[in-house]
Amino acid sequence: MSHYHCVVWIDHEEAQIIQFDPDDADASVVHPKAKHEHLQTHAPALAARVVSVETVDHPTDGELLKFARRHFVADDRMRAQT
Repeated sequence: MSHYHCVVWIDHEEAQIIQFDPDDADASVVHPKAKHEHLQTHAPALAARVVSVETVDHPTDGELLKFARRHFVADDRMRAQT
């Protein structure tokens, strides 16, 4: 299934990724090969698509998804959908 939004929570050990739309969500976990995430250096095209960065403590998948859905409701109102 193709989802419109994605939220990523990153710490020094893993990245929790949730792709979602208003009705569904798929979660996955990625463990990096290196100690540090370098998105701007290694994936500048992807880095340019990052909408915002927020600081949160270790959320559950449900808390992260709820936070992201709330955020994107406001963000979607300000952007044209393609």
